[in-house]
Amino acid sequence: MRFSIFLRLSAVLLFSGVLYAEEDFDKFASMSLEELLDVEVYGATLTSQKNKDAPAAVSVFERKQIAQMGIDTLDELMAYVPGFQSYRMDEHSMFYTYSSRGRRTSSSSAEVLVVVDGIKLNDGRIGGAVSTISKFPLGWIERVEFIRGGGSALYGSNAMQGVVNIITVKKENSLELSSGSYDRFKGALLGSYGEDDLQVDLLSNYNRSSGENYTRNDTFDKTVPYSQTRTSDPYKAANIYATFQYANTQFNYLRSSTKLKDFYNLGNIANNVNATEIANDIFALKHSQNFGALKSKITLQYSQLNTDISGQLSAMGELATVSSPYSADAAIVDTRLESSEWRGVIENDYTINSNNSAQFGVEYRRVVAPTLYASSNFDLAAFAQKNLPIASSQNMDILTVVQRKNTQETFALYAQYQTKAREDLLLTFGARYDNYKGLDTQLSYKTAAVYQLNDAQTLKAIYAKSFRAPNTNELYLENNPIRTGNPNLKSENIQNIDLIWMGSWKQTTIWSLGYFENHYNNAIVEIENPNAKGSIFKNIAQDPVKGFELELQYQPSLKWMFRGTYTYFNELPDLSYRESEHLLSLTGNYHYEKLNLNLSGVYNGSREYAVGAESNRFAISPYWLVDAKASYQLYPTLNLFAQGKNILDETYVTPPQTNISSDGIPNRGLEILIGGVWSF
Repeated sequence: MRFSIFLRLSAVLLFSGVLYAEEDFDKFASMSLEELLDVEVYGATLTSQKNKDAPAAVSVFERKQIAQMGIDTLDELMAYVPGFQSYRMDEHSMFYTYSSRGRRTSSSSAEVLVVVDGIKLNDGRIGGAVSTISKFPLGWIERVEFIRGGGSALYGSNAMQGVVNIITVKKENSLELSSGSYDRFKGALLGSYGEDDLQVDLLSNYNRSSGENYTRNDTFDKTVPYSQTRTSDPYKAANIYATFQYANTQFNYLRSSTKLKDFYNLGNIANNVNATEIANDIFALKHSQNFGALKSKITLQYSQLNTDISGQLSAMGELATVSSPYSADAAIVDTRLESSEWRGVIENDYTINSNNSAQFGVEYRRVVAPTLYASSNFDLAAFAQKNLPIASSQNMDILTVVQRKNTQETFALYAQYQTKAREDLLLTFGARYDNYKGLDTQLSYKTAAVYQLNDAQTLKAIYAKSFRAPNTNELYLENNPIRTGNPNLKSENIQNIDLIWMGSWKQTTIWSLGYFENHYNNAIVEIENPNAKGSIFKNIAQDPVKGFELELQYQPSLKWMFRGTYTYFNELPDLSYRESEHLLSLTGNYHYEKLNLNLSGVYNGSREYAVGAESNRFAISPYWLVDAKASYQLYPTLNLFAQGKNILDETYVTPPQTNISSDGIPNRGLEILIGGVWSF
């Protein structure tokens, strides 16, 4: 641990803190229950409304709540949301897939849409936002809304299982520096400048760690008992997000860069071979204009994602007897995955009168994936398709096409009508038409009723039909020994039912209890490929998902705040064996004057993973992960903190997506971080 860095940092911050005038000491104080009841939700209807009026199951976290918790990134926060699961996989050490309500295809989490200030982060090639910005920093978030259930009536394809709507911090100047376990260093600078009609906000974040050491079963050893190998999970990640606002026009730029080595890659452990570099750029230009009762916004967005991967596909000598010419080398692969996307959208919000409003708009998307090649010392096409003999080389000069050039164009129209039918009844009707050129067309819709039983209780009933179109990866990936695309895929559909009871009691307790059902048609799944190595994507008839979600918040006094969630899936598809049926989270927060203490924990029920074949499954035991954070407002502008993740030092594994690992994917033990936040 770099405590010398921290000590020098503390001295600088302590000195700097006394130079500034007295400010409010309650910056990190607990939010009151009244504040939580009045939290606004935007992403459910693209209009602002209180959570109790939103026609959806929504969990909201505000900046003040997030800052108290002993976690750093969006995937970690997901564990405290009903229905959401997030865990590490075997793509690389920073790859944390997530799901909403127990259903996920592959590892990209393409069923959940992630939106930041109206900018869609989901990558067009893989469908999900997992690689767009690995481990999105919580320090950038002013408010985040986790919207569960079908959202395609407004957002289209990737909102099939839900939407994560992020609103970033504005008008803040602060510097965070911290250091801790596994040689970790974290720095975050938030800057703001405003003058007349100009507002500039800059968010930046840097993380590095030399990694934890793990002893694992050798993924290339097929004998039992397995031989052991050691690996680690070092990383470097830098992210920057800039917003330039002039009058009604805004420009956004997001840049994320991640460098990783060793650990698992392409399902295997291969130290000094495995490496991944991810570089992502997103540009967005937005202009808003009001025409009386009509508010209009035009958004143009361009995204470019590049991922460079190096990995090992076979053991030394494994291909010796089937190679030509003879080679006892391991099969190594280097490849660059690229994609770009143009998106244009016009959004309109028309206020008819105090009880009625309409939202409508159009969207155009164009995803371009060039022909992608992999360089190797073996013929990857022959290796993947089991065509013998397999050509070999002493150099990495055998090029194999792993994805053909393709372009996916989408045109969409949507409309939504909200009406206050009675003083105690809100109705929402929405529909969207998506035309995927050369693939299919989809009609999504949503109907919802929100009934105010009394001043303290609300009932919600929602029925929605949503969809997800297959992405480029699922359609056109080829010559890949890990997974293969299927050009005959069609869009998958979901019919979603939500029944929700929300309420409050004696100004001390608020709750949300919900029942949901998801019924699937043409579900896209990743299953074993009977004709080649690895897996293949396929449309199947999949069993429904059914379950209950509970969210409870209790505030006995202004000093104490407790939050708990519980999710139970009473029905899950067989191919969702990697997901837990029972999810539980508990958070307790104590605030007194300048001191804030937070203790939180998440429980994951048993999961399974497969080895060799989908049917050859092994159980992962349930586990608790407990996090803690202590914050002290030493000066009005200086907050010092110490946080611990997995403070019980739980040794646990999570399920791999591939069927290669025989002992699951390891996760870090106790991780301490000590630092300070200086506001200026």
